[in-house]
Amino acid sequence: MVIGVLGVLKAGGGYLPLDSVYPRERLTYMAEDANARVILTEEQYRSEWAGGELRVVTMDGDWNEIAARDSSNPVNETDPDNIAYVIYTSGSTGRPKGIAMPHRPLVNLLEWHNASLSTEARTLQFAPLSFDASFHEIFSAWTSGGTLYPIPNAVRFDTIMLGSLLVEERIQKITLPVVMLQQLAEEAWGKAQSLADLVVVITTGEQLLITAPILNLFQSMSWSSLHNHYGPSETHVVTSFVLPREAVQDWPSYSPIGKPIWNTSMYILDQNFCVMPFGIPAELYIGGDSLARGYLGRPSLTAERFTPNPLSLSAGERLYRTGDLARYLDGGDLELLGRMDHQTKIRGFRVEPGEIEAVIAEHPAVKAAVVLVRDIQGENRLIAYVTPENTNNLTAADLNQFAKQRLPEYMLPWRIVVMDEMPLNQNGKIDRKRLPDAEWSREAIEDLYLAPATAAEKVVAGIWSRVLDVEEIGIRDNFFRLGGHSMMATRLMFRIREAFGIEIPLRVLFAEPTVEGLINGMAKIWGGRETVEEVASALLEVDQLSEDELSMLMAENQ
Repeated sequence: MVIGVLGVLKAGGGYLPLDSVYPRERLTYMAEDANARVILTEEQYRSEWAGGELRVVTMDGDWNEIAARDSSNPVNETDPDNIAYVIYTSGSTGRPKGIAMPHRPLVNLLEWHNASLSTEARTLQFAPLSFDASFHEIFSAWTSGGTLYPIPNAVRFDTIMLGSLLVEERIQKITLPVVMLQQLAEEAWGKAQSLADLVVVITTGEQLLITAPILNLFQSMSWSSLHNHYGPSETHVVTSFVLPREAVQDWPSYSPIGKPIWNTSMYILDQNFCVMPFGIPAELYIGGDSLARGYLGRPSLTAERFTPNPLSLSAGERLYRTGDLARYLDGGDLELLGRMDHQTKIRGFRVEPGEIEAVIAEHPAVKAAVVLVRDIQGENRLIAYVTPENTNNLTAADLNQFAKQRLPEYMLPWRIVVMDEMPLNQNGKIDRKRLPDAEWSREAIEDLYLAPATAAEKVVAGIWSRVLDVEEIGIRDNFFRLGGHSMMATRLMFRIREAFGIEIPLRVLFAEPTVEGLINGMAKIWGGRETVEEVASALLEVDQLSEDELSMLMAENQ
């Protein structure tokens, strides 16, 4: 069962944000691991937690009781090293690990932010509470006299609605994942004047790739600056790079991550903790006030990743090993060059493929599981390779269903490949380099295939095929069972709007995630299926014209 939870208050203080949609098993594990005492949720989910030791408080159902309590501020006895929150991230053992973040690094970040970026700004809270960027958005606005504008999920993943909100609320500052910045740039290009109030755009979560739409947008938005922030969950933001506004055309394909924020040290060290000269890549280490306390209840893992700082004269100072490969550029800015292990970022979320392997291996019919990251159409995709245990009846559909009950949506494999045996190297270990490319198989889903027949069905199915990288799309295939996710849904709806010239909300796809359902939603907006079919027929006719015929037709119309 999948439920949504606003958050958990843990014993001894601190807040455990859990607003994203997670499988119940994962939520229960995190609540138990954090020794939570109180669950903050909504009335519709109260029954999901009934009967346990946790006290359930619903923000909509218990408001009368909350309002009757003493409203005076409690005495503040908080120490800078007390835990402010615990946030869970992927772990290679098969269980997520909790990062205990104290107040000191968060206050340091806010002090730096409010001295370095615009204050008293109308700030959009784009990140959900389960993403640590939300802390940055919320408190940088509140501590600087700004105004915070939270948004619902329906707006968060719909670039049309998001763009409209930016205009209507005259948003001045926004933090976006790289994928959403790209999609907003595609949508907003040519409409830059409507974003005249947007002066600060911050991107975070993964490596910033400067694409043509992003360049075009910021060449038009001469009043706006683009900031690239970097920081793992164990430190929050630790570096910042401002792309030069006066030379947008010279922006590099991959942006540097810049220089450290206040009271933070960045080191490029080899395996012997020797400092590397400028230009020489090695592992990136972080020191200073920006470090988390460690991993909740995992002292050995904390000792492994948070090591004593041999370069400091101060007793007790530590370094965090990021696992990122980086180097210093001549100007003193840092440049990321990739990971030194199998860890990856999926839509801004950090993912350990080993955790997914461990979860899939729990299936009683699985003998071995390997999860790789493949670059598909410029996006990181998770591919799972599985061999069965003494049975030939194991299917990708079975494993999909098993994984959905145990993993959050962003950690689900894009493809699951069931193999007779794994390729091995000379040492008898699985040879990951010899694992085949993931071919699309209808066995991965259990939907009855119905081929597109009408013009509208063919056009919409064709758009689905390009976005999902699936050749054969049936009109009743489920978008999400085909491997789609929220970010891909946003991209799909952008292509539909672009092709048909119709404003259709993202919620239409979530309500009926099939080609047939999407066309029915378009028909309701346009007042009938006939209009959708007429437009689709015209699109098919244009698609069949040669370049010369199309040029002649355009000249005649002009």
